[in-house]
Formats: sequence, structure tokens, C-alpha cells
Amino acid sequence: MDSQKSQKGFSRRGFIKGAAVGIGAAVAGVGLKEASAVLPPKKWTMETDVVIVGFGGAGATAAMEAHDAGAKVLVLEKAPSNLPGGNTGCCAGYILPPSNAEDGFKYYKALGSGSVTDDELIRTFVDALMSVPEWLKKLGMPVDVIARERPGAFPKLPGAKVDYVRVVGGGVEAFKILLKETQARKIKVMYETPVKKLIQNPESGAVLGVVAESKGKSIFIKSKRGVILACGGYENNMEMQSNFNFPGLKFYPWGTPYNTGDGVLMSMAAGAKIWHLPSLELMSYTIKAATDQLGCSIPVGSFPNSGSFIYVNKYGKRFTEENKRLAHYKGPVEVTFFDHEKAEYPNIPFFMIFDETYKKQGPLVPKNYLPGQVSGWAVVQKIVEEWSADNSKEIDKGWIKKADTIANLAKAVGISPEGLSATISSYNEYQGKGQDPEFGRAAKTLLPIHTPPYYAMELGLCVINTQGGPVHDAQSRVLDIDNKPIPRLYAAGELGSFFGHLYQGGNNFPEALAFGRIAGKNAAKLTPWKS
Repeated sequence: MDSQKSQKGFSRRGFIKGAAVGIGAAVAGVGLKEASAVLPPKKWTMETDVVIVGFGGAGATAAMEAHDAGAKVLVLEKAPSNLPGGNTGCCAGYILPPSNAEDGFKYYKALGSGSVTDDELIRTFVDALMSVPEWLKKLGMPVDVIARERPGAFPKLPGAKVDYVRVVGGGVEAFKILLKETQARKIKVMYETPVKKLIQNPESGAVLGVVAESKGKSIFIKSKRGVILACGGYENNMEMQSNFNFPGLKFYPWGTPYNTGDGVLMSMAAGAKIWHLPSLELMSYTIKAATDQLGCSIPVGSFPNSGSFIYVNKYGKRFTEENKRLAHYKGPVEVTFFDHEKAEYPNIPFFMIFDETYKKQGPLVPKNYLPGQVSGWAVVQKIVEEWSADNSKEIDKGWIKKADTIANLAKAVGISPEGLSATISSYNEYQGKGQDPEFGRAAKTLLPIHTPPYYAMELGLCVINTQGGPVHDAQSRVLDIDNKPIPRLYAAGELGSFFGHLYQGGNNFPEALAFGRIAGKNAAKLTPWKS
């Protein structure tokens, strides 16, 4: 039984000590103090059986399952009511589950690269992923099976066989149905209500509820059975990015702007063991000035049959093959290269250089990422539709710089004029010879850059999502630093994802649904605690 017993002799310092073990100085700069767990209040604002933090795919499915298991459910969501869904609501909607359980176990254990050693968790993960397509069909989602038993993203690993499935219309259509299902169950969702802290029993460590903020006031919500953290990763927390990835580099989020690492910090403060924090999923480059102003990643597109463009650094040098696919890429990324001798990232800042011919091809942002699939926050929210067809408005806004000569263009954006001129001269020679000896760019894309005026657009790095957070077991229970469950605390989705390094595309979406269901069922089974 979890109860509010005497607090005599209780040390707050001792209470949160476990959260800091193994984390070290990195925690100090990312808000652990603000997220630290607190004691039960003398008076609760409201109570329910299961509190779910976050209303994306994981949160919605957890709410549905907990409700269907007989629990009273309350969902708390930071975003406003017109922007629910988290990253599920703007994902591509692909589901690539293992083709069979036996091969799947081998493949997913290998994908863990030694970071996931719990065989029960791996087997549960595989079985749960395989069940998602049929479960979605039962909900009435338009699910297409594209292919069976295709090679996985890493075909040289054992058991790399996956099925290709998708929700027609992408995650935005999937979440519409999840939203409809939660509304049909009359599950209460409180929007614009960010959760700030977990409330714990000082003796047992059991999570008894949460402190949230609603209309500028703190509210204390009792959760008689359990709390499920389904509030995503930290891709919108730049301080955490710098601490856990590449210091000094900024990655612009492709997905929801509401994933700010809250669940990572709260679970740490509650004593959770943390894993996979450095793991992030890259996307294509983003247009920096537009992204800074609009508040979400504005992706740059490319026209493979009209390649009068290059990418250069501040020295005016090319540093990568321009059509290199970065989505979920795990190899070396040239932009992030750090020069030890110069103590700098030589390829930051970096720019797209192109001529009038390329500019006339059409808008420099894609209206969608994948044919027939709506994906990405800027696409789902129709932000990219505002980009002008001839790019003229963006030139007027200063997002794209324009000049009559290469030298003047270089000066306008702070690139070495000599370096840029030499690079374009060499590139144009490669076009004449039909080969790129530096980076092996396809010959058909090597169109010359020689039609004035010339243009430069600063680019940035883009991240789809992060994977790190609290370790959970096969039952979605959050584990402490001794690998024991923290009573009444669960996690699902991208918060503490299974994937610590190698990621099988088309898996975060079904992972959110699969472990959201598991967390919801298990939290609802718990015996309510009594005060």
C-alpha cells in the first residue's frame, strides 16, 4: 500500500539523489531541479485512476486501453486542442514490423548494438510490432500491405526481414482515428496543461500523481493506479541537444514543437535509469532563416534532373555529395565533422548555392516528403504551402540572398569569394566531363552553375526525433538505477525508445502504439492506492 506517512526525518536531498547517479554534470544544465519530484500535497486538485502525460500515438492508445480495462483516465497535453498528435500526427505512417518472430528477435537484438540486453523486452517488442497492423485495421484505419519479407534497413544483420505496411494518408490520418476513438470513450483530455513534476511517496518511491500547470496555476492530480509518460523526446530542447549530442550544433526539429524533454527530466528526477540519450534520427537539411522565423523545420528540396546547385561551407568549399540521403542515416555526416586542430566545425555555417536556372524550377521546399503520404510538421500544418512558386517572396524576405556575380554573392553571406569562385569553376568542369571525382555525384545532376543572378541560402541540420529517456521493461514499467520498477510509473513511445543506435525505419510509429497499449493495460490493472 502506498500512503502519505510521516515525513519526519525525510531528506529532500536524499529523495532525489538516485536521479543524479550516472548522469553527472550533464544534468545540471538541463532543468533537473525544476523537474524534481515532490511530496504529496495536503489537498489534491482532482483525482483519477490513470494519468497519461502526452496525447500523441502512445498517449492515445494508452488512454484507450486503460479505459477499456475499466480505469478512469485523464490525459494531460501541453499543446493546444488544435495541435494534438505529437510526432504520430505528422509522421509518414509507415509500419515495417518484423516478418516473423524468430527472425525478428535476432534482428532487433542486433539493432540494439549491445544497448538492449533484456531478451523478454526484445521478444515483447517484436510481437507487439507485428500485432499493430491488424489492430489498426480493427479500428477502421486504411492500412495497405505493400510487401512482405523485404530486407530491413540493415540487411547484413541476422534476421533482417520486415513487412512494408502503411496507413494511407500518413500519421495525420491515423491520429484522426485515434482521436475519434478517445472521444467515443469520453476520455477527458486537458490541453495546454503541461506536466511539471511527478509526485512520489517519500518511502516507497511510488508515483502518486503529477503537478501540472493549467491557466497559469499549479494543479495537483492524484493518480490512484499509475502515471504513464508518453510525452516524446527532447528534440526541441536545445540545451539538452548540446549536452547529449554535438556541443555547439543546433538540430532543427522536423516534428511537433512540443517535445521539449519534459519526460526525460521528470523520470530522471524520480530516480529512473536513462538510456539512448545520444540517439537521434536525422532528416534532410532545413532552410535556416525560414526555420528560425517560422519556428519549425522548413525542409529544402532538390530536383534530381536539374542540378545547378551545390552545398558549400564558409570557406566556399564543397564538403559532401549534395543528394546524399540523410533520413535515419547512421554513417558519418560531413556537416558535423569537427576539426580538432582548428577547434571548429569547418562546415558550419553551410549554404546552398544555385543559379537562375535552378531557381526557376519551382519552390525550393517540397509540398510533401513522400508521394501520397502527408508527413512533417511544416507539411501537416500547411506552412510549406505558403512558400511562393517562384521563390520571389523568400528572396524579398532575405531568406535567400541574391547577387549578379559569384564574388558579390559570397561577400553577401560571409563566404570566401576566392574559395567559392574556385569551387564553382571546378564543379562546372566536372559537369563538362560528366563525373564528380570529389564526391561521386550522379552525372545527370551535374548541371552547370552559370546563369546569373546567383543565389545563396543558409541551411541547417534537421532531426526527426530523439530516442532517449527512461529505461522500461517489457511491461512498460520505468526502471530505476538498480533495474527495479519505479512503482506506478510507465513510459511509452519515443520517450525512452527501444532504439539506441541503429534504427529500423517505420518503427517509432508502431512502437508508440504497441507500448502505449501495453502501458495502458498494465497501469489499469494496479490496485488503487489509499491515503
